[in-house]
Amino acid sequence: MLKEMLAGRQLKNYNGYPQDEMEPLTVTCKDGFRFQIHAGRHSMSTPAGYQKEGNYRTVEIYIEPKDEALLWPFAKHNTGRYGFVRVEVAEEIIRKHGGVL
Repeated sequence: MLKEMLAGRQLKNYNGYPQDEMEPLTVTCKDGFRFQIHAGRHSMSTPAGYQKEGNYRTVEIYIEPKDEALLWPFAKHNTGRYGFVRVEVAEEIIRKHGGVL
């Protein structure tokens, strides 16, 4: 599910120069839970670098201050930033919140 959502995302641009990273993906779940997925060279994701086909094993997730127990093992200093989250965990979070809107 997540691979298809990430496939074909545009490269992020900085001052007109493409970066080796995808544009962030905002995911809104049916129960209103929202988060952003980042992946690429400057994100805590694997493999590092842009993957046009969406073939990431882990991604970086940003969320507003909400309590999501599945993300606790990936927390980075209570910043709402969660690094190297396995794609399977991100998909489980989406299912837990009723799927994607």
